[in-house]
Amino acid sequence: MTGENSKSEEALRLSARVGEAAGAELVVGTGLADLINRLRPKRVLRVQGREVIAGAVLRRLAAGEADDADLEYAKHVFGRQEARWLRRQQIEDRAVAVLERKYAALPAPDANSNAVEDKEIGPDWFEKFWDDAELVSDEVVQEIYAHVLAREVMAPGSSSMSALRVLRYMDPAVGQQFGDAIRIRAAFGEPDWLPNDDALMERFGITYTMILRFDDAGLLDSSAAVVRKFVQAAIVFVRYGVWVVALSRRDGEPFDVQWPIYLLGRGGRDLARVAEVERNIDDFFVVSRWLRSKLRGPEEFDVRWAEMRHAGYSGEASSLMWHDLPLDDPRPDEDAVQAP
Repeated sequence: MTGENSKSEEALRLSARVGEAAGAELVVGTGLADLINRLRPKRVLRVQGREVIAGAVLRRLAAGEADDADLEYAKHVFGRQEARWLRRQQIEDRAVAVLERKYAALPAPDANSNAVEDKEIGPDWFEKFWDDAELVSDEVVQEIYAHVLAREVMAPGSSSMSALRVLRYMDPAVGQQFGDAIRIRAAFGEPDWLPNDDALMERFGITYTMILRFDDAGLLDSSAAVVRKFVQAAIVFVRYGVWVVALSRRDGEPFDVQWPIYLLGRGGRDLARVAEVERNIDDFFVVSRWLRSKLRGPEEFDVRWAEMRHAGYSGEASSLMWHDLPLDDPRPDEDAVQAP
């Protein structure tokens, strides 16, 4: 029993599959090294099995056909640098999906408008971003990193280094809770804020413990002393996504008002901008009625709302269609009125 025939006759074969990858064969030969390895059959099969599975996973990665199970296995088997590279690919894929959604939602460009000057993303920003992002395996935080990356690609310089520092040390659970909390963020201009009202926050499932966690993460200021004050104002506008509410006295007299708020920090504002958080008109009405409740003699005020063309709208208030704020029923009234 000599030569290739004898070897093939005595060879031990093992088939293995990885996910839906094609079958791969392991061959344990009968050479000296193979005979020695037969003393430790589990070891040699385990080593060769890893090689076969890793090879199948690599082929799927190269073909862009890897699933989550392949990626998890690759992170476990390969070295640290390879695992960082795989996480980078995951985040880049998520960022591409974000860009595709954002581009689909953009209005058609104006052929007569001037071209926007191209800007480059600074190499320092990219280096800092990937230093942190390549360490992230949690899907929630990966999604946040993907949104930050997509935003920076679309508008270089829009995501600060402080936001990257916040992301680096943020607990995934805190990130998820913050995403829920910013459903009710609003703005008088800049920066954004959350209402500081226990009953209102409880309605949206936000506890003071969460607020303290957001503060620890550098997302907002939990101080109870922070208020937004207006003195001798003729009218106050408060923005909420694509909607805006206007508050003014019916007799046209100026008024004073202050609202207790939790002010978002720079990192919190950056995360709030990039997060795709669903915002709806019913939540807007709830926040608007809270604003009204803090007025002195609220029945003496006109409180009206309008929908803007987009969240970044900067046109005249008179170009919007205004409606009376529903005080009980969140459904808007049917008759539009002139600008306040």
